[in-house]
Amino acid sequence: MAFIFIILYTFTAGFTAIFENHYGLNKGETGLCFLPISLGVLIGGLLAPITIKLIGRDIAHAHRHGRARTEPECNLYTAMFGASVVPTSLTWLSWTARPSISIWCPLAAGALFGFVVLGLAVASYQYIAATLEYHTASALSTIQAVRFAAAGDVAVLAQIIYRDLVINLDADFARRYFDDFFAVPFFTS
Repeated sequence: MAFIFIILYTFTAGFTAIFENHYGLNKGETGLCFLPISLGVLIGGLLAPITIKLIGRDIAHAHRHGRARTEPECNLYTAMFGASVVPTSLTWLSWTARPSISIWCPLAAGALFGFVVLGLAVASYQYIAATLEYHTASALSTIQAVRFAAAGDVAVLAQIIYRDLVINLDADFARRYFDDFFAVPFFTS
């Protein structure tokens, strides 16, 4: 979970560098560039009925086979989808964030990123809750503390990275880093 938010904070730090430095937007206009991420999160919420239907199918299957509950991995459907889309959105951002390409291209990459972040967060929380049951509150509070500590440090470092290095290579580096974790939901389910 901390890794997801490290990527999120790095991505949003890159937005400031991309839209202020490359496209010459002021701070107010750059702030509006975060709206596609929010729009993507809202659209990602539309996947909830599909996920509920898939999990309901797994619950019915477990009951038919005499089990009281499903395996925790049935909560990873949105993570399976999201794990494949995050590298796509990062690649899209990294290779379209230049003044010669329309500003709408990297904004669309932000919307795609927002679309999957919700699914990854919800899937990880559901998996933790299903796995740890009675200890869920302790586990989630510990995860939140680690997440904020790790991602907060990275948010500061990301500003330095985006200031000193080439934008498309930085975002592409983040995408390559995320590629290493692409298959995790598939191997755990």
